[in-house]
Amino acid sequence: MINKLQGLLNSEAVKEAAPTEPASKGQAASQPQPAAGVADTVQVSSRGRGISRIAEQVKENPEIRQDLVAKLKTAVDTGTYRVDSQDLATKMIKEMLMESLL
Repeated sequence: MINKLQGLLNSEAVKEAAPTEPASKGQAASQPQPAAGVADTVQVSSRGRGISRIAEQVKENPEIRQDLVAKLKTAVDTGTYRVDSQDLATKMIKEMLMESLL
């Protein structure tokens, strides 16, 4: 999930940051330059702010839940981890049906 979001963020940043090329070299020289002491400003769209907020939330929540991994590892190591075969089969069928709908 993080990789997909980062890919989205990177592609959006490239689209927004990509400079447009002038039609000819003569046009490039005629474009106004900022005056001395005047700072450039950037305005971020609400969509951009939303994407940024989501990216921060993803960074705060790890993709791998270490507490759950440790609990399962202990159960496997001690031999107390059991799989309900009926539940597993049901989940597998549901997932296959969902994938076929997409």
